[in-house]
Amino acid sequence: MGQVTKLLQQATEGDQRALDVVLPIIEKELHARAVQMMRAERRDHTLQPTALVHEAYLRLVDKKAIDYADRAHFLAVASKKMREVLRNHARDRRARKRGGDRDRVPFSESILLHSDRLADVVGLDEAFSRIEERNSRWAKLIELKLLGGLEAREIGELLQLSQRTVERDLKVATLFLLRELDEGDT
Repeated sequence: MGQVTKLLQQATEGDQRALDVVLPIIEKELHARAVQMMRAERRDHTLQPTALVHEAYLRLVDKKAIDYADRAHFLAVASKKMREVLRNHARDRRARKRGGDRDRVPFSESILLHSDRLADVVGLDEAFSRIEERNSRWAKLIELKLLGGLEAREIGELLQLSQRTVERDLKVATLFLLRELDEGDT
C-alpha cells in the first residue's frame, strides 16, 4: 500500500491533517490535470490551473464523509471537483453576461459589449447530466477518463470492471456524449 493510500485511509478515519499531507505529494499531478482542463477553456479565463487545484482541494476537505479507496479514487474525485468549479464559474459568468450584475442596456449596445464567445462548459455539463440520467456507468466512465485523466486499466480497477469492458463502454459513451453536444447546439 502506497503512502498516499495510507494517508487517504487516515483521512477517511477522521484525520483531517492527513489530507493536508496528501496535497503536496500529488499537487503536481492535480496541476497537470487542471492544465489539461484549462486548455478547453477560453483564452481569457480568469481562473489559473493552480487556483483551480486549490479551489477543488478546499471543496474536498470541506466534505466530511468521503471514503477514498486509493490514489486513483482521490484523483477522480478531485477531477470532478475541478469540473464543478469550472461549471460554476461558467454559470456565474453566463449570469453576469446576461445582465445579472449590470444595468440593462439597449439590445444594440449589448451586442457590442458581449462579442466574445463563452466556452460552453455549461452545455458540456448539461450533456453530461443527460448521459448520467440514461446510463450512470457511462457517465462515470466519461468522468474518470475524459475529466479525471485515468487510463482504462485504472478505471477498471476502480469500478471493478475488465479493461476491455471499460474500453468498449467508453467508445459508446463518448459517441453518445458527442451526439448530446451536437443536439445541444441546435
